[in-house]
Amino acid sequence: MKYSEEKKTEFVNEICRRISLGESLRSVLRSDNMIDAVTFYEWIDANEKFGKQYARATELRAESMFDEIDEIANHTSEDHTPFTGGNVVQRDKL
Repeated sequence: MKYSEEKKTEFVNEICRRISLGESLRSVLRSDNMIDAVTFYEWIDANEKFGKQYARATELRAESMFDEIDEIANHTSEDHTPFTGGNVVQRDKL
C-alpha cells in the first residue's frame, strides 16, 4: 500500500512516541491499524529523519528501563520489615 509522506510521518511519530514510553516495537506494530515491520524498517532506512527519530525513541525506552531497574535495586525503605524478613534479594528479583 502506498502512503503519503504525511501519513508516513504520522505512523512513525506514533510508533516512536509509544516506544519512548516503554513499549516494544513488536507490541506497537501488533496494534490494530498499524503498519507491518517490513514497511516500518523500509521507511526508517529510506528516511534519515525517521531513522534518527527511531534511534532516539529506543534510547529513551532504554533510559526509562534503566531508571526503573535502578529504583528497584536501590529501594531500601522496606528492607527490614516483617513482610520482607530482610530478604531483599528475593523481593528485588521479583
